[in-house]
Amino acid sequence: MDNLRHFGIKAKNFKCFEDWQGFDAIYPVNVIVGRNNAGKSALLDLVMQAATGWDDSPTYCRNGKKPERRAEVVFSADVLDQYVAETRNQRQSIGGQVMG
Repeated sequence: MDNLRHFGIKAKNFKCFEDWQGFDAIYPVNVIVGRNNAGKSALLDLVMQAATGWDDSPTYCRNGKKPERRAEVVFSADVLDQYVAETRNQRQSIGGQVMG
């Protein structure tokens, strides 16, 4: 679950969202607070669709416009360094040659 911190998801023209809205990062616990009709359920629908597949039915369209969605992966130097170290360790454990 820790790896999802580097994953974000946003949508535009999705239910009540006219402009890009969503999560910049997913954490083990996310608190969503807002007034009625602010889009709390729409955020959960967005996450559900990202996990199960996109649905462009009229239920999810805003003013007849097809929703746009994007998933973002944020790579920081720390994340890349960790990936390189893990990859090297895996290669060494199976007898592979590590270059560099």
